[in-house]
Amino acid sequence: QDLAMALGHIANIYRQQHRPKDVERYLDETISIHEKCGNLSGLAAAYGEYGCEYRKRAWERYRKSEHKEHLQAAESEFATAEEYFLKACNYAQQSENKYREGDILIDLALLEFYRYQVKPDPAHRDKGEHYLALASKIAKKHDYVLWQGRIEELRGNFALTDGKLEEAFLKHFAHTCQLLADYPSERFREAIERVQFRIRELGEGTSYSPQRIQLLLRKLIEIFRASGAKRFKDLIKECKAAQKYVSWRGSSNARA
Repeated sequence: QDLAMALGHIANIYRQQHRPKDVERYLDETISIHEKCGNLSGLAAAYGEYGCEYRKRAWERYRKSEHKEHLQAAESEFATAEEYFLKACNYAQQSENKYREGDILIDLALLEFYRYQVKPDPAHRDKGEHYLALASKIAKKHDYVLWQGRIEELRGNFALTDGKLEEAFLKHFAHTCQLLADYPSERFREAIERVQFRIRELGEGTSYSPQRIQLLLRKLIEIFRASGAKRFKDLIKECKAAQKYVSWRGSSNARA
């Protein structure tokens, strides 16, 4: 099983290096070992990695080209990713590994979010929320704080895609930061940094009125200050920088 775990880590490294054939080769070896040992939890992890690989391929294919044939190929790979994630979820349930099950449910929700970017069909959003609701029950029951933060972040992403800025930032993204702010782990910090990036995008964006964005940023600062100015100093700083940029953009437009 140690060998299978090592092979799985190698497959993950190759996934980051965009080497799909090597990813599949090492994951197939990992799965073979877990099957021989009857390690259901290991199978859940391996098939989850397969799902991540195909989701990544589909998203990259979509981003590179919007030609119809590429979109069809992307959806085919999204469908394959879903098959692997569902298989992984089934193994996690059989092994009663709730942490792994919650992780895979969030991966399924992220898959639906990517599909929602490709094709804004409400069915993808609803399906994503279904998976998030299931993951949320597990996360709250077992106090998996990272999963709770990721769930709120994904809900914010769906809301942001629908143009619901206030819901995205004041409800979901703010809650993500409140959940994760006190944890030094890199994975916890990554989620907060993604929220910081969203705030930066908000200040630089031109799709919404400066007045709406300024009001939202003021409310967001109030939330962070009420939750602890020191804890959220970087986020407050990011909000203030966004405010300045929005003010500059508004005055530049007025002069034009």
